[in-house]
Amino acid sequence: FQPTNDFLPVSEKMPIISTQSRPEKKPSEETKISRRNFLNSFRMLQTSFTIMMKIFRHLSIPDLLRACCVCKVWHILGTQSCLWRRVFLEGVRIRKWEEAARFFIKVGVKSLNLKGAMGQENGGIVSVDLWDIVKRTIPTVTCLEELFFDQVPASILDTITEKMPHLVNIGAESITESDCFSSTPMLSAAKTVESMSHAVEAVTSGRMSTNNAARLFRVSEKDLIHLTQRTAKLTSD
Repeated sequence: FQPTNDFLPVSEKMPIISTQSRPEKKPSEETKISRRNFLNSFRMLQTSFTIMMKIFRHLSIPDLLRACCVCKVWHILGTQSCLWRRVFLEGVRIRKWEEAARFFIKVGVKSLNLKGAMGQENGGIVSVDLWDIVKRTIPTVTCLEELFFDQVPASILDTITEKMPHLVNIGAESITESDCFSSTPMLSAAKTVESMSHAVEAVTSGRMSTNNAARLFRVSEKDLIHLTQRTAKLTSD
């Protein structure tokens, strides 16, 4: 039994719902103007964004980093992933590699070129300590697909290749057996050996500390400690 309106009290009768559509209310002229102004402002904003992105695409990495420091809006624009797919670090001095690695992950770097970016703070010599930092931090950038070096020790190349199986391409200008070398052609291997000899002599004679000698003669402090200890042992024997 289905109840109908004929069997219900007046207060309980089912409401009759009209299926006829109500006439649509036309927006006022003021509403039209407000909508038009909003759309125009949105179009201007979108156009400004497009223009700024085109300008940012032509900036070098150092200039792009400077632009990111101007204001919050430029920082947002300058850290768009489309600007950081391919990164050439020539002329860029990286002091904190851990922070740089986190930034590369944030912006989604796909191709990283380290040519000319290593050894700048040590007269062109890439120290063992710096290579240790590189092989520890670069593998954390899991978004990388390509990685390029200027000169790289074979052991470092082997370690990075093993830790980064997702790399599509990895390359270097030259591969050396030594873990410490000059990244500039002007500083020859003979010059490096001569500088290390002077540093060892200065430390063993007591004229300088290991740290000061390493800075003065531009050699790896870690290698200098090892050689001075070895020299002292040979002398005592």
